[in-house]
Amino acid sequence: MAIHVLEGSAVDTKVWTPLFRCMADCFINAMRHLDDDHLGTFTAILWEIWNSRNCFLFGSPDKSLSTLSQRAISFVNNFRAAQDLDHVPRPPMPSSWSPPPAGYYKLNFDGGHLGKKGWGHGFVILSHLGDITAVGVEQGPNFDSPLIEEGRACLLGLRYAKDVGITSIIVEGDCLTLINLLQFSKVQDTFVGFLI
Repeated sequence: MAIHVLEGSAVDTKVWTPLFRCMADCFINAMRHLDDDHLGTFTAILWEIWNSRNCFLFGSPDKSLSTLSQRAISFVNNFRAAQDLDHVPRPPMPSSWSPPPAGYYKLNFDGGHLGKKGWGHGFVILSHLGDITAVGVEQGPNFDSPLIEEGRACLLGLRYAKDVGITSIIVEGDCLTLINLLQFSKVQDTFVGFLI
């Protein structure tokens, strides 16, 4: 099974065809022959093989062995794309939270990973005195992208603010891409502005 998966992966055969005492020796050989990008792909393929082996041993064999290497490659490419989004240059963050002007509220939001439970997002709305007016969280098993999760967090907070009649609010988040999108979009004039 492992050979069938590796043959469909386009990983250089000199990495995996010699006889090895154990998988650690195979991996050390791969480290000698592959650059970091290809080593990451090879590692993901090894994980797919191990996972498929476990599925076979515990009664739920993967019927599509021919697609395992492509699934691993797709996983690595998606991971790298998410990492690229996380490395967008950001302006320096303020060292502390600053309150909104008197008569206004501030909405802070964020999205993140919840381990095996999937992804989640939440918000907090604070008064000009720093008092917590509202908090909210949501979680789900499906993750679309860091930008989407940040957007869901912001939307959750804005919907709550609208539902309870908060009309003067400053929105502050750490996702520069989302803040830029919001600043250039048509937003009701009841909201003061968007800060990063």
